[in-house]
Amino acid sequence: MGLGGCLLVLGLLSLATFRGNPVDDRNAPLDVDRRSIRSGVQPRPLAPDEWNRSDALDEMVEISPAADALPRSGSLFCYVLTSARHHARVPAVNETWLPRCDHGQFYTNAPIEIDGQLADTIPFSTVFAGLEDKYENLFFKTIYALHYSYTHISRDFDWYFKADDDTYVVVENLREYLSHLDPNEPHFAGFRMKPSLENGYNSGGAGYVLSREAMRQFDGLLYRNTTTCPDDIYEDLGLARCLANIGIFPQDTRNSRGQQRFNGYHYNDIFGGWITNNWIFDPQITSLKAIGQDLISLHHIAPNEMRIFDRLIYIVQPAAQFREYGRKSSEETEQLRPRYVYEETNRQTKVLV
Repeated sequence: MGLGGCLLVLGLLSLATFRGNPVDDRNAPLDVDRRSIRSGVQPRPLAPDEWNRSDALDEMVEISPAADALPRSGSLFCYVLTSARHHARVPAVNETWLPRCDHGQFYTNAPIEIDGQLADTIPFSTVFAGLEDKYENLFFKTIYALHYSYTHISRDFDWYFKADDDTYVVVENLREYLSHLDPNEPHFAGFRMKPSLENGYNSGGAGYVLSREAMRQFDGLLYRNTTTCPDDIYEDLGLARCLANIGIFPQDTRNSRGQQRFNGYHYNDIFGGWITNNWIFDPQITSLKAIGQDLISLHHIAPNEMRIFDRLIYIVQPAAQFREYGRKSSEETEQLRPRYVYEETNRQTKVLV
């Protein structure tokens, strides 16, 4: 069916699940996998004053056989942040988009087990074994994950992409977008948000990518430097604040029609026109037209939604001889109008589409 043909189905899914409160729909059970997805024993987390000893954290990392077998060089390095509480989300990511990266693995705080056995087909490293799993530690987990990727796995990738365990990614479109950028320049790309920083920051949930040069500067100038990279209560805002201190800013990743390639909101919010106007850096296109053929990421995606999207994009093929039938879409030639909406209710804005 391809990505463009998949949009109608996404819209129907959106309408089918939309009940006037997209937040409730997003919090529906995320997994119906009948396998038992469990976590191994997690070691005692280290106290914050022990984090300054990098070797103490490094020594607690357990690397799965599947992760250990991954290549140590290439174009695209991908890592997905998860934790023992959300290991049920892992199989869908591993079955769909993650293997399309040159090196793709999960960073977690405990070994991943399926049906009581160590998940030897799932690439993971317990990078966060020494960190207590709570929101206050998310910023340090973020910068430690970047440091660990670059220092302990490899400096030899062009691009380093971070995603959450409920992020769905069209990896080919990510590669195509990055092919027009130079990894030897300091790039920081994702879905731009705007509060607190003049040049904005990239949403953590939409996924963001740093070039090899940006990683080199981060590790050499920012990591463990409390002057240029102080602690922050927000992981994505905090990382952008650190990078801004050395002149690296989020860039505009929209396509030529104003459509977002990276998306930090659930598709119900996008299609239905529910946007948090005070937070988005760039004006938003709503309805089905918000999603272009060069879409890179969607956020707040449940495991079985990932599987459905993946089959629609990569497996379903409309019968070619009947493609000329029916009404034709004028979308490719239509002028799209991204816009900000200023009238807000309950911290969100309803855009009529």
